[in-house]
Amino acid sequence: MKDILIDSIFCIIDTFIITYFFESVFNRRKTDTLKSLVPAFLILLMADLGITFLKVPLFVQLAVFIILCGAVLGVFYNGSLLKKRYTIIITILLTIIPSLLIIYIISSASNVNYAALISKNDYLKILTNVLSKLLQFAIIHAVVRIMKKEKNSISKPQIITFAAIMFLSIIAVIFTSNALMKGDINTYFCIYTTIAVIIADIGAYCLIWLYSELNRRNMDIKMQELTIQQQQRDVERIINKYYETLTLRHDIKKYVNIAIEMLNEKEYDKLGEFLRSFQENKLGNSKAYINTQNKMFNAIINQKMNEADSADIKVECFIYDDLADFRGMEDIELCLIFLNLLENAVEAEKNVSNPMIRFTIFQKAAYTCFKIENVVDKDILSLNPELNTTKEDKHSHGVGLKSVREIIEKHDGIFNITQNDEWFTVEIMLLKSAV
Repeated sequence: MKDILIDSIFCIIDTFIITYFFESVFNRRKTDTLKSLVPAFLILLMADLGITFLKVPLFVQLAVFIILCGAVLGVFYNGSLLKKRYTIIITILLTIIPSLLIIYIISSASNVNYAALISKNDYLKILTNVLSKLLQFAIIHAVVRIMKKEKNSISKPQIITFAAIMFLSIIAVIFTSNALMKGDINTYFCIYTTIAVIIADIGAYCLIWLYSELNRRNMDIKMQELTIQQQQRDVERIINKYYETLTLRHDIKKYVNIAIEMLNEKEYDKLGEFLRSFQENKLGNSKAYINTQNKMFNAIINQKMNEADSADIKVECFIYDDLADFRGMEDIELCLIFLNLLENAVEAEKNVSNPMIRFTIFQKAAYTCFKIENVVDKDILSLNPELNTTKEDKHSHGVGLKSVREIIEKHDGIFNITQNDEWFTVEIMLLKSAV
């Protein structure tokens, strides 16, 4: 009974550490703690207890742990599938390696056989468990701080590469542990192997971090170039509007006198037609298609929609979320996403017979969702599956969609492109709060 109680206490501590890691990395789907955190904790605890008391092989433990962690993250937490898989592998690595390293060291220092040390619930095993759990928590806490602090743009291939290296590390230490249990190798070999694995993982992380830092800087440069280009166009428009205003101020008295003359002559029909013409031709017909709480976003969307309207492209906007509580990314990043996507949509509609663009904003659970649809008359995804630019200046325009993907992935968003016989659709889901 005493042995069962001790093992149960350490299973609870182990589950607490894992749950703390998940809570620190992801946002829960529901705010009610009793309906999300408690079930997640209990599922992981039941798995840990089952693995401990059934004494199953390490590879079976690994498989069960991966499946249950995936289920818990999928049901109770928000975030991309890739990030969840990556986090599971990190969790396994941070759970297994510190524990085995402590066991190897204490086994070697106390001259107690490895198999005997992990099977007997004496004071030495209790000391080993306490030290291993403390080391686990310290390392996981440090990793959490690093993950929260860093905002590097690690691409999908880099994440997959690092996850593969970590998974191979886990397999290596499990093989080593099994070999030690059988007496094929000694404890010192296991210690050196585990330390070598840790160094290899740290080295791989540093290389990927360096590469991702270079990616981030390159993306920042591209974003700055796009911002500068847009600002230059805005300045040109402002200058043109300024000169138009000067001309209008010069001619305003003449137009007012003409209107007064028509009013005196009671030529109301001509006066109405004259005023409508004056409004359209002199004052302009710029429309406000959206009016959210984000003024910078409004300016970008309204500008691009007015450009579409000027090009005889029909525009429809459906706004079901005013972005009042959206904090998922910086305003400049949000604007750059839709500046690129709407430019692409407007450009594409210039080549179809019945051009039309639809823009929709709505909420879905913890996400703010955006949808851009434009009419197509050919299978774009078959002809250009990578959606490479068809403009002559490929260096300037080719980075647009790539930058969009990088920004969305950086903030754990979802980016999806689909097409049917009539519509080309881009759907974006962004977490309302930064992860």
